[in-house]
Amino acid sequence: MLVIAVSYTPIALQILYSDMVFLRQNDLLTYVGYIRYGVMLTCALATLFMQVIFRSAIISSVNQMLHLSGLLLDRPSFVNGYVTWKVVSKCLTVVLQALWTVFLIENDNAVSNMWYLATLVFVHYCLMVLQMTLNMLYFGVLLITLLIKQVNANLVGLLLNLRTLPHHRGGVNAQSRDKLCKDVGQLMHFHYILVKLSTTYVNLYGWQLLSFLMSVIMECVTQIFIMYFVPAEMARRERKSNDAEARPPPIPINPFALMYVIGLLWDMFLIVVMLDDMRLQFFHTRHLYTSSIWLRALASPANVRLEGCLSHFNLYLLHAQPRISYSACGLFTFDKTLILVTLERIFLYLVLLIQFDLITN
Repeated sequence: MLVIAVSYTPIALQILYSDMVFLRQNDLLTYVGYIRYGVMLTCALATLFMQVIFRSAIISSVNQMLHLSGLLLDRPSFVNGYVTWKVVSKCLTVVLQALWTVFLIENDNAVSNMWYLATLVFVHYCLMVLQMTLNMLYFGVLLITLLIKQVNANLVGLLLNLRTLPHHRGGVNAQSRDKLCKDVGQLMHFHYILVKLSTTYVNLYGWQLLSFLMSVIMECVTQIFIMYFVPAEMARRERKSNDAEARPPPIPINPFALMYVIGLLWDMFLIVVMLDDMRLQFFHTRHLYTSSIWLRALASPANVRLEGCLSHFNLYLLHAQPRISYSACGLFTFDKTLILVTLERIFLYLVLLIQFDLITN
C-alpha cells in the first residue's frame, strides 16, 4: 500500500490543482489549500512508512498486552461505562471526519469525473491512515490503562491485608507474610513491565503522533479560514457591484466543514487525554502506596522480611516515576496542556491568514 500511495501522490496533487476550482479564486486561498493537501499527503506517507518499519515491534507489544490482559483482567473489566464511553467516542470521530469528503463528492460533481472522484477517495484514505494508526495507539493505551488500574486495585487489596496482619509469630501468620511478600513482588513485576511496555509502545508511534498533530493544525486552520473566506468574499463582491437588489442571501457556516473540524479536535482531545490518563494511573500507584498506613503492620520483629519487600517496592516506585513521560519524538510532552497549546497555534495562524486576506483585498 505504501508503494501505491507514493506513486499516486503526485498525480493526486495535479488533479486537485486542476479540478478543485474553488481554491484558485484567490492567491492566498490557493496557497493555503494546496499546502494543506501537501501536508496531509506527506504525513500519511510518513505514517505508512513508519508503520512498515516498526510493524514487528508493534505486533510484539500488542501480543504482550494481550498476554498481560489474560493474567490480570476479566470480562467485567472490559464491559463497563468507562470502556464503552472511550470506544463510542472514538468511533464518533470516524463518522465526523468522513463528512467533508461526502460534501465534496456531492457538491463538486465528482461523480462525473472519475479521476477527481478517485483522488478525493485517495485523500480521504490518507486521512484515515492517520486516524486508524492513532486508533491502534489509542486502544493500546486504553488496554494498558485498564491493566494498571487493575494493578492499583490489587495494591489496595494488599494494603488492606497489611493493616489486618497479626503482629506475633506463628505458622499461619508466617504463611500470610510469605504470601504478602510474594504478592508485593508480583505487583512490582507487573508494574515494571507496564511502565516499560507503555513507554516503548508510545515511542513506536512518535512520528505518527507528530504527523497527526501537524495535520490537525493544518486542517483546522484551512477549514476555519475557508468558512471565513466564503462570506467575506461575497461581501466584497457585493460592495463592488453596489447593487442592493442583486444582493445574494447570506451563506451560513458550512455544517459539514464545522463537523469535520469538531471531529479532528475531538480526536486530538481523546488521544491526549488517554495518554495523560495512563500517566496519571502510574502516578496513582505511588500515591496509593505512600498514603497508606501499612507501616503499622510492621511493628513486630517478625515482619522484617515483609518490611524489606515493601521498602524495595517503595524504592522502585520512587525511581520509576520520573521516567513515566510520553512525548512525540521528544519534542513535546503529551498532557492536557498540549490541547490548549494546539488551540492557541490554530487561532494564531488563523488570525495571521485573516490579516493577510484583509491586506491583499
